[in-house]
Amino acid sequence: MRILVPDAQSFHGGVETVTTKIIQAWTKSEKASVTWVLPPHRQKTFRRALGNNSDLEFESFQWASSHPRSWVLSFLRRVSSKLCSKWQTNCNLSKLRKIIEKHSCTHCFYFWTLGEPYPNLNIPTYCFIHDLAWKVIPESYSGKDLGKLDASVIEWVKKSNGTFTNSNQTRSEVLNLVPGLPNKIHTTLLAADTHRARIPSPENELPVDESLPFFLYPSAPNPQKNHLTLFQAALKLVERGLKFRLVLTGGNTQQLLGEKPMACQAPEQARSFFQERQSKLSGVIIALGMVSEDTLATLYQKCISVLMPSEYEGFGLAMAEAFSHGKPVIASNLPVFREQIKCYHANDFVETFQTTDCQALIDLMEARLQQGEISVERGEELRRKADQWTWDDVAESCIRLMKKPDEPEAIAIH
Repeated sequence: MRILVPDAQSFHGGVETVTTKIIQAWTKSEKASVTWVLPPHRQKTFRRALGNNSDLEFESFQWASSHPRSWVLSFLRRVSSKLCSKWQTNCNLSKLRKIIEKHSCTHCFYFWTLGEPYPNLNIPTYCFIHDLAWKVIPESYSGKDLGKLDASVIEWVKKSNGTFTNSNQTRSEVLNLVPGLPNKIHTTLLAADTHRARIPSPENELPVDESLPFFLYPSAPNPQKNHLTLFQAALKLVERGLKFRLVLTGGNTQQLLGEKPMACQAPEQARSFFQERQSKLSGVIIALGMVSEDTLATLYQKCISVLMPSEYEGFGLAMAEAFSHGKPVIASNLPVFREQIKCYHANDFVETFQTTDCQALIDLMEARLQQGEISVERGEELRRKADQWTWDDVAESCIRLMKKPDEPEAIAIH
């Protein structure tokens, strides 16, 4: 099986992690080879990161500058953004057809579909839908036409050979939007990189002073991430005299502590809260922004607990990553988190609270600070649980369903 992976909108974040890990697992298993089509600047990034792999080929959406398509595109960029967008889509589709022929691709897999018209490529085409956050928290897709987002999901589910979701909850949300097609929508829970979790990280990579215990919240400041409740909890703990730090990672998290107003209401409320109470919270809340995989692994290894206070998640990858590092989690009581707890049999390692119950979050954080880190033995027990479902399993379930697309949904539950 040779899988074509078009990735025209390639961007940093959780989707990038999912795409990279599944592609690596596919090619490592020798059950599939992959042709990954990227914008030129992203192609360079992944070539460096993934190194030599005979089962992974890179291609670009970009046509040669001397090609007539490039001439037309250059002209349209100057005269009409709407016509330019349509022509770019046409160019991308033509390029994909050439790549399919060149590499004899047998299947196509899109890891990101929003804003992508469904392609007619004459090979079986599959896609991954990560969340329908706009249905619950419209601000999470601020500036987007929510009707068009719905229409995009409907089109892909109806026209593709199969759709993958990363949780039963997301599958239910998709089925509410596109009823009547249950056998085309498959649940495959995501996983974490258990190998990386066991690699010792040099002490000098840790960008946080370890003199105090710290909580880790690895998440970009999107509206559904509930940073305000977390900041409110941190303030109360400081006022109780507790000594700790709250470390934030993810793109643009520095803006949560900055002076410039943020565009979306929910993260702006968190930023304003911090600014008004900066005398108490400065030095307690630390925003690191985007960090390397090695640095993030170090933060996981050294934190006292991982926090997941989100109001909505399609999956919530940080919970699985916490398990792989042997770290307990304090999380909002979302269905997607309960699915992961069940999958990994990790009920004893997760404390949950209702999303709006700040007092419950305060109490759970205080209890963790008083108890301290879990023992080495308990941490290792949790790591072993994380081995029950890995990226290799995720990749294998996708391959199996692409070979037999009419099978009932596949769910990662043990």
